[in-house]
Amino acid sequence: MMKRCKALICPSIWYEVTPFTNFEAFSTGTPVIASRLGSMTDTIKNGYDGLHFIAGDANDLRKKVELFITQTENNADYYKNARQSYMEKYHPDVHYRAILNIYKNAITNYIP
Repeated sequence: MMKRCKALICPSIWYEVTPFTNFEAFSTGTPVIASRLGSMTDTIKNGYDGLHFIAGDANDLRKKVELFITQTENNADYYKNARQSYMEKYHPDVHYRAILNIYKNAITNYIP
């Protein structure tokens, strides 16, 4: 169902730590329109794989949805970029390799 969406709207008014729903959207190539709060400003690249709006500001959200519709009418970049962001930063294989590197470094630098 997520893949059939034009975008995921994440209207959080809380400083999200790790918004997994956003990563799930990216995994299907679905861009995210999210509040400009906390980690969402780092995980969603405004104008690339989604858009940010002012938290709690319905008018700004409306403007961003209208902008998104206008920008995606004849342009699939947001969708390609959302999937690319997932593959580069949030895919399980990326995290698996990062964890292995942490363990390798810990073992290599271990001083008894």
